[in-house]
Amino acid sequence: MNIKSPDKKHQEPPPRVLAFIAATGAAALAVLAAATLGWSDERLGPVAVLVALTIASELFDIRLFSQSRVSVTVAAIVAAGTISGLQGASIIALTAAAVDYAAHRKPIYKAVFNAAALVLSGAVYVGVFEYFPVGNDGTEWRRS
Repeated sequence: MNIKSPDKKHQEPPPRVLAFIAATGAAALAVLAAATLGWSDERLGPVAVLVALTIASELFDIRLFSQSRVSVTVAAIVAAGTISGLQGASIIALTAAAVDYAAHRKPIYKAVFNAAALVLSGAVYVGVFEYFPVGNDGTEWRRS
């Protein structure tokens, strides 16, 4: 018995998937707008180093399975978020998505979703990091 893998023809995703990607992208654009409004280039040097590491991470990612790759970009996003907040996390997230798209050609909707998901993940990390600062022992909740 000869079982062939299906041909890899590009198929458009269903409309509801495209709507989800659009909503995710819109949320990421809102985060990017907030990052731009709060722009501060005080810690741009360390972020520049993380940009270089992110590029290397995406170019030399590991292919564990036939349809997926693994990189350590999330470490750079977390580091940038810790060092320079939302702006740094957004810069690294967009760099990672752009390099991934350039190095591993894929449909644009996948690249948009990846960029949006990375930006939103970085924003969530920064939000948690800022809302629960180091030193809280779990019994002290931040009061607004």
